[in-house]
Amino acid sequence: MLSQVTDVHQVLFRHCIPAESSSQNKKSPEEVIFCYHVLMKLGIILQSNKPEHVWNTFRLGITSLKAGHTVEVFLMSEGSELDAIPDSEYFDISKKVAEFKELKGTILACGTCLEIRGKKEATVCPISTMSDLLKMVESSDKVLVFG
Repeated sequence: MLSQVTDVHQVLFRHCIPAESSSQNKKSPEEVIFCYHVLMKLGIILQSNKPEHVWNTFRLGITSLKAGHTVEVFLMSEGSELDAIPDSEYFDISKKVAEFKELKGTILACGTCLEIRGKKEATVCPISTMSDLLKMVESSDKVLVFG
């Protein structure tokens, strides 16, 4: 089974169920069943500047990072306006972005999308290209689009 896991994935072994705790298990109490959990790479494309969409994007990213997955967010279209979206009573976007980055989440912004909006740089992340987006899509186990 492990031979099927590619080097792109990380594998985490952890103790799951002691043999004596399973009534269906015929193994001796000294034996232990191990399971493995393949960590996922999640790619998220954020195309919205609506505070609730942005907030939920980073909430999912944070939850995924805390679960041990890797997460990359690519800001496109209106999503490239991330650094201009103010916090509100309900949506503490700057705190969520900071927490996402502290947990080693990656954020990239579409350079063309920024240019169209008259910006030369993004304050929250590096400028990227369609080639970078393609690499993210190709290397991700799952890709989600918000917005």
